Amino acid sequence: MLVFALIALVLGTVSSGFFLSRASLLLLVCGGVVFLAGWKHLAAISFPLAFLILMIPSSTLVDQITFPLQILASKTATFLLTVVGVRRSGRQHHCFITARLEVAEACSGIRSLFSLITLTVIYGYLAETKNWSANPAGLIAVPVSILANAVRIAVNGLVVHYWGLEVAQGTLHLLSGWLIFAGRCS
Repeated sequence: MLVFALIALVLGTVSSGFFLSRASLLLLVCGGVVFLAGWKHLAAISFPLAFLILMIPSSTLVDQITFPLQILASKTATFLLTVVGVRRSGRQHHCFITARLEVAEACSGIRSLFSLITLTVIYGYLAETKNWSANPAGLIAVPVSILANAVRIAVNGLVVHYWGLEVAQGTLHLLSGWLIFAGRCS
């Protein structure tokens, strides 16, 4: 296992594949535990080691999820904004012909989605000691995260409508992301 981890590190470094080189650290830790303490100790720390998989970002997975999340966030925010007269074109909102809002990759909600999934997994493991895999919070993490991001985008559209594009950009835009994420976690 240690040799396989070192080979994965070399291959990941040579091919500049960050996922493989980062995963090699996890393999190295597993191999070190087996080498120093045996398979029983590896089994005893299996959840923390499996949890560390969430620390390794997969650019392929992120790339495949980001665009659909942008579209979903845009459509959901558009649905929420139709009440106040917003019409949609692709990923862009035409808000009362005064501004054009676009759901950028950074606003797809991918980072907060992975953060919320990570928090629900650790909460399920620590709080639900009997059957942590059946944690209901883990099941609703994805739809809650997507809906909260769409609400943030819709609120940003309303801010543009009532107070202008200058107010909606910058600090208020960044702060709204933090506030929505804090609301999701509570």
